Amino acid sequence: MAQRLVHDTRGSGGHTVFMLHGFLGSGRNLQSLARRWSEREPRLRLVLPDLTGHGMSPPPVDPPSIAQVAGDVFALADAVKSDEPLTIVGHSFGGRTALAMRLLDPARIGHVVLLDITPNALRGDVGGLDRVLEHVLAAPAHVTSREELRNLFLGRGVSASLTDWVLLNLTQDGDLLRWRFDRDKLKALHLEASGQDLWGAVEAPGVKTTLIYGTRSRFVRQDDVDRLHAAGADIIAIENAGHFLHVDAQPALLDHLVTLAL
Repeated sequence: MAQRLVHDTRGSGGHTVFMLHGFLGSGRNLQSLARRWSEREPRLRLVLPDLTGHGMSPPPVDPPSIAQVAGDVFALADAVKSDEPLTIVGHSFGGRTALAMRLLDPARIGHVVLLDITPNALRGDVGGLDRVLEHVLAAPAHVTSREELRNLFLGRGVSASLTDWVLLNLTQDGDLLRWRFDRDKLKALHLEASGQDLWGAVEAPGVKTTLIYGTRSRFVRQDDVDRLHAAGADIIAIENAGHFLHVDAQPALLDHLVTLAL
């Protein structure tokens, strides 16, 4: 049964684009990009959900799966009365969610833009994601201050930028701070979703896929680029950008999105 996702909207144009965030993130991660994009293209309505298990949205039901996350985005599309086929821009886990949606119901999905992610099952601890998740699982459930957890993460070797990003998932609970999400269910979701091979979503006939990736990222390898190119996907590389394109290279990313005329 589909769950209702908390979401925000930028713009009020007639064409809807869904912007899906990455793992351990929330819709707010893409707010700055969405605001600037809406200013550039007022014909768009940008919908930014907190994906299942993230932000303020409900946790996944057992057993957690990327198919469940995909189904909840479909339900949101129905609720906001989106035009179809759906246009989706997805960063990392959000891009994989878009591909899972295409596998579930290909007729409902139009253009998918993958932001620094490929259809491959994740190979090893790409970008340190597994290590960060383990630190989140080992952290206290409640703390008195954000600085307490920040010092804990920094002391375990997590970078300052990644630490600050993860700590966006803290929320006030009386006099204490707690995690917004169910950490154990997110771990189960990560294990299930990261093992999925989603190439069928881009190698089917007639699909439209664009990959935008950072040349410094470890999430996209040259063999992925070659296979996507062979499948007919459009490829855009942003020089000197890492995995978080919307942070590292927002002006360049925005220019590419506008040029795509989604």
